[in-house]
Order: sequence, then C-alpha cells, then structure tokens
Amino acid sequence: MPSVTVKINAETYVKLKETVAETGEPMIVVLAKAVDAYRRQAFLE
Repeated sequence: MPSVTVKINAETYVKLKETVAETGEPMIVVLAKAVDAYRRQAFLE
C-alpha cells in the first residue's frame, strides 16, 4: 500500500502517540480506526 504524508498539529500528534503507546497498535492502524470512527459518527448520525 502506498503511503502519503498528512500534516497535523503538534497537540494532535501528541494524542496520537499516546494512543499508540496505550494500545500497542501501529500508528497507521490507530489513524485508520480514528478516521473510520469519525466517518461513522459524522455521516450516520
């Protein structure tokens, strides 16, 4: 799978790193789950 660069602010990056550390999941997995959850919440409600 090709990769891309996405810019996020420093506060969001810290939260992402904390979530990765807490879950033990790779950053790409945490990001994918976050986007999926956001889409479900935003578009299905």
